[in-house]
Amino acid sequence: MAPGDRLAQAPTLLVTCAAADPGRRAALADAGVEVLVCGDADVDLPLAVDVLAGRGLGQVLCEGGPSLLTAALDAGVVDELDLTVSPALVGGQARLLDRALRDVVRPRLVQVLEEDGVLFTRYAVGPS
Repeated sequence: MAPGDRLAQAPTLLVTCAAADPGRRAALADAGVEVLVCGDADVDLPLAVDVLAGRGLGQVLCEGGPSLLTAALDAGVVDELDLTVSPALVGGQARLLDRALRDVVRPRLVQVLEEDGVLFTRYAVGPS
């Protein structure tokens, strides 16, 4: 890259709730993070998706653990699930979801790719 060339920069957005520590929210805002408060005690995921869509962000890739996936499925904001299955049996208490869902979710398989025994799957979630 030549001197003076600039890389495109995207703002850092943080979606949180009103109950989150105000000092931490202020410190992040002071550091240049755009803090979006969506919900009171917890993040209101449908509201967060709407707020992001209102900013022109119609596609949101969400990565997180079992609690976030469970909350997103319960909130009905998941339209696609990408799941990688790796050939390793380890045992233990780890789960894809951290609790039972309110309703059964039946994803529809859209795509499967395989490489070196690892399956990369893509499922559609929600109404067909």
